[in-house]
Amino acid sequence: MKDEDEQRMPEENGSCVLGDQLHKGMTVRGVFELWLAAVRKEVNAASYANYERIVRRHILPCLGEAVVDYLTVADIRDFLDERLRSGRMDGKGGLSRKTVADISRVLNAGLKLVNWDPDLSHGGRVFVKSMHPKRDTDTLTDRQVAALTEYLTENLDRSNAGFLLCLYTGIKLSEICALRDSDFLLEEDRLQVRRTLQRVTMRQSYGDPDGTEGRQDTVAYDPGDSGYRDLALATGLSMLLWTLLRCGNGTAYFLTGTDDQPLGPRTYQYRFQSMLSSCGLPQTVNFHMLRHTFALMWMSSGGELGVLSRALGHGSVKTTQARYEGLLQTVEPIAPDHAKLICPSTVR
Repeated sequence: MKDEDEQRMPEENGSCVLGDQLHKGMTVRGVFELWLAAVRKEVNAASYANYERIVRRHILPCLGEAVVDYLTVADIRDFLDERLRSGRMDGKGGLSRKTVADISRVLNAGLKLVNWDPDLSHGGRVFVKSMHPKRDTDTLTDRQVAALTEYLTENLDRSNAGFLLCLYTGIKLSEICALRDSDFLLEEDRLQVRRTLQRVTMRQSYGDPDGTEGRQDTVAYDPGDSGYRDLALATGLSMLLWTLLRCGNGTAYFLTGTDDQPLGPRTYQYRFQSMLSSCGLPQTVNFHMLRHTFALMWMSSGGELGVLSRALGHGSVKTTQARYEGLLQTVEPIAPDHAKLICPSTVR
C-alpha cells in the first residue's frame, strides 16, 4: 500500500462526516462512493488507485449491499477473517496479513464517514494490524558517503548526477525519474519538484463496472500537495549540474537527456546497484538509503525537523518525526567532507 514513505490515508474525515439523517438507510456501497470522491482530492493518484482497487475488489463484492445501520461487529470480523482464509482473486487461498491490514484501514477510514462505532478502530477487537516488523531506517556510513560522493563527482553524467541529487536533497526515486531539465533553476540554486513517475492502474469511471483500465506514468502534483515543492540547491551542486545541463534543450527528461519516455524507477534502481561495485560499496546498500542518509546528514548538522519534513515532501512533521526521531540515537552522525553539497532547505 505504501510507495517509498508516504502513500497516506487521509488523517481524518471530520470535515465530511454525514449526519445521522443523511446516512440513514445508506449501504456500504453508497458510503464508499462518497468516501472515494472525498479522498480523491486529498491524496495522490497512486494512493487513490490503491484505495479504489481495494474498495472495488474486496469491500464492495462482500459488503456493498449491506445497510450501514445494520452492519455489526461480527459482519466486519467475518469479512476480514474470510479475506485471510480465501481472499485471493484467483481463488488459490487467502490474502497476506499485510494486504488484509490495508483492507482493514480503508474500511475503517470509510466507515468513519458515517461515525460507525469509531471506538472499534482503537480497541483492536475487529480491525486487523499488519504483522510485518517496522522497517529499519538504514543509512550509509560517513566513509560510504565520502566514497560515493567522490566517485559520482569524478564520473559525472546524468545518471550519476541523479544519485547525487537523491543523496543531497532527499528527493524520491519516483520524482528524480520524472524531472525535466526545465525543473532546474540553477541561477537561483533551486529545483522544482512538480511530478512523480508512477505506474498506476486507473478506472475511467468508478461507477462503470466495464470501464477500461489505462496506465498513467507521469503524475503531476497539485499545488496543494506536499510533494509539490521547491528545493534549494547548494551552489557547489548547482555548478556540477550546470556542466550537464548547459547544452540541453530544457524539455528533456533529466536522467535521459531526451524528450522521449522517462527512465523507469526500476531501471534506475538497477543502475544504482550496478554502480555500487565501482565505488567500493557493498550490494547491501539500497537506493532508498540515499534518502535516509540525507535526513541523517540534515539532522546531524542541526537542521530543523520541520524544514526536513517539507524537503522530503512529507504530509506532516509527525510523519518525519515518527520515521527519524530515533535515528541520531541509534546511528553515528555523519559529517562528510563534501558537506558543502548539503543544502536541504525548502524554498516553498
